[in-house]
Amino acid sequence: MVKDFLIPERGDIVWIDFSPTKGHEQSGLRPAVVVSTGEYNSFTGLVIVCPVTSKHKDYFFKVVIEKSQGGLQRKSFVLSDQIRSFDIKERVKKTTSKVSEREINEILARAATLFK
Repeated sequence: MVKDFLIPERGDIVWIDFSPTKGHEQSGLRPAVVVSTGEYNSFTGLVIVCPVTSKHKDYFFKVVIEKSQGGLQRKSFVLSDQIRSFDIKERVKKTTSKVSEREINEILARAATLFK
């Protein structure tokens, strides 16, 4: 399927406009880790992500991304329990880098506990 925009792959760190939001949802333009497969993203034009924050709190669903990993400016945390779906063309602003295989596996494993 040919698209006129870049299709993110699982593990990519993308910048997404999360607004509008309500309550405790992450908002604004922020990095997020793609958890859906490139095949799904290409077929649907959607991307499923978990937002990234730089605020640290001990919390089971937070997965650490060290500053040296993922091309981020500081140590960051993936919120693996705040899974969101977005239209790629309308919401994904850019892809900056990729998390390690260990990090994406940890994100997916923690997210999976929500559905057990």
